Amino acid sequence: MDTAASSSPAASTSSPENTVSQPAVLIYTAADGSTVTLPVPEAMALFAKHGFTGRLTDPTATQPTAPAPAADPTPVVVAPVVQTATDAGAQAAQGRNASQMAVLDAMGFALPKPFFAVGTPLIQSGKDKFKAMATDHAKKPLIEEAAMDVAKAIAAEKRTNITVALRDLVVTPDGKVSRGRSPIPLEPLAWDTLVGMAAPVLPSAKALLRNLDPDLRAEIWNRQAAKLPDTVRAQLGVREVDGAWQAFRAVSATYPTTAQADKVLRGVAEALKGEGMRGSVVYDPASTRVRWEAAWMAPQEIDPRVGDVLRVGVAGSTADAANGGFRVSLAATRILCINLTIADAYLAAFRRAHRGNLDGVVDEIVATVKAAPEAFAALARDWKVTRASDVSKVELFGKTYADVPAALAGLVDAGRIDAGVARDVQVEALLTAYKVEEGDTLADLLNAVTRAAHEASWSEFNRSMLEHQAGELLPVFARAAAA
Repeated sequence: MDTAASSSPAASTSSPENTVSQPAVLIYTAADGSTVTLPVPEAMALFAKHGFTGRLTDPTATQPTAPAPAADPTPVVVAPVVQTATDAGAQAAQGRNASQMAVLDAMGFALPKPFFAVGTPLIQSGKDKFKAMATDHAKKPLIEEAAMDVAKAIAAEKRTNITVALRDLVVTPDGKVSRGRSPIPLEPLAWDTLVGMAAPVLPSAKALLRNLDPDLRAEIWNRQAAKLPDTVRAQLGVREVDGAWQAFRAVSATYPTTAQADKVLRGVAEALKGEGMRGSVVYDPASTRVRWEAAWMAPQEIDPRVGDVLRVGVAGSTADAANGGFRVSLAATRILCINLTIADAYLAAFRRAHRGNLDGVVDEIVATVKAAPEAFAALARDWKVTRASDVSKVELFGKTYADVPAALAGLVDAGRIDAGVARDVQVEALLTAYKVEEGDTLADLLNAVTRAAHEASWSEFNRSMLEHQAGELLPVFARAAAA
């Protein structure tokens, strides 16, 4: 296949003295050597469809000259050179990416290589996705708040355990269970586990019993379970749901129940309190499974580039019905492509099965989680500092400013923010952008610069200048705040 697509010239995304063109089309070379030229999004989609095998190249890039053939010539195949990025924004991105990857490599992460050169600008759809991701992250609760909310919900179930011989459990035709007293509802997870424990008298019976009428199912259980010896015992877990008790799990009589999910979540909340990490906690009452994740994310103010690490954090899971162990992993997310294709990588930090003495397991989880912010500190410091620092308390290029509007005007006057347009036009655009989402921090200042770049009626060249400056100012502001 050798199909030609539109060959309109690429749009420049850099200043004239550092020209880097974003290609309008790419050549996809399949593993069998066949090629096709397509618009960038279609080429990327084809690349992904083929499992990221083969290669993508920029047809406008300079190609090396093939050497002259020898007396007995051997064909020389010259491949197009993959695009490189050399503009000021790319150089800044390459510098920070080298630092980021040094940290992650030392930690043991194995993140994949990007599909384009590190520092290549994102196309507009990629920038829009990044903005949406950053906005979504900013709306998430602080992890300590989310963890405590779910911990309280689990504690409110008032869970307790009853050790009972299976032969003494009576199942009623309406799906409830009792020991000769008031029957309580039996949840599906608990029922399936009880049937598994009764395998000596109900071999391979789970699927069959699920498909029987309730009264016949109850009759078979009651007749067969009565044949079990008194030594076949289980811990029947009960909890309160809407003011009534029901059985939610059945585990072996020796299964440890001291390190429940609510205790783990309280530990996570305490370990990450005040770190500014946002995230989510998902609790499935039916399975008792809990999964939580907490992260720092690069702020919208940066000029995101291919290769950037845009999110780091820690995630974990547990379950309280012998259906999952304790897990804690470090996590990192990297931009692989100009359309914001990303790769999430996880690094196991703690693993423990729900067995044996678990008295100290919550403390071990807390210690592991508490170490995560320190491990990522060098990588995420700039992101955190700018969000925590009041503009009026930081000296910027030798001066202090009363608030963000004063700082924006002052930095324009000092030439530190320059979109290549008239001073008053520039200040007005920056202040208009600031009023959309006001605040007092360095992050709010940088956010105004980035928003102005996207929303002001400027040329692509002026917009690009301002975007690059926002990315370059981020580490400068972070160092000033940390001073």
